[in-house]
Amino acid sequence: MAEPRAPRSSRSNSPASSGAGGSGRQRNGGSGGALAAEATASTMRGALLVLAAVVLGVVLLQVVDNGDSGGNGTTNTTAADRTTSTSRDDTTTTRGGGALKSPAELRIQVLNGAGVQGAAGNMTEALKALGYTNAADPGDTDRREGNAVLCKAGLEGEVARLATEVGDAEVVEFPATPPNGVTDETVECVVIVGAPAAA
Repeated sequence: MAEPRAPRSSRSNSPASSGAGGSGRQRNGGSGGALAAEATASTMRGALLVLAAVVLGVVLLQVVDNGDSGGNGTTNTTAADRTTSTSRDDTTTTRGGGALKSPAELRIQVLNGAGVQGAAGNMTEALKALGYTNAADPGDTDRREGNAVLCKAGLEGEVARLATEVGDAEVVEFPATPPNGVTDETVECVVIVGAPAAA
């Protein structure tokens, strides 16, 4: 006859043990959430620092760029003063419908209308120092009072700039027949050095 088996003991499922396991799980879950939150906060701080550095870099570049643009050292001198500008921008500038020719591209000739020997040569050298290096040989023309600048049609911006460089010069329309003394048909602008106006 079979012997009766002793009742099998089951693992205790007491509230105390389950409570302890539960609280352990909660603690582990809670610390994992805190780590995730701290990692997210660190990532956000890093991103904000990078953004702040980029913004600061852009602002500093703007300040440096604006500081350099004003001090290019260009002085407003004229050929009549016989002085050279410390620096000169020979790039073309857009005005109206097109780009202006640089002084070096403009074919000019200086004529002596003052009757004073060497007046046209001196003005030619002064203009060369200001960048007008594409100059024909100076010559003589009919006597006139005051300086004059003439440029062919389409060079309105160039004639205004050249008149400023000559200093106290009248802008005159370029005639159909080039002025007396122009010996080169490639000349685009003529500067006439005139005699001082009578008092």
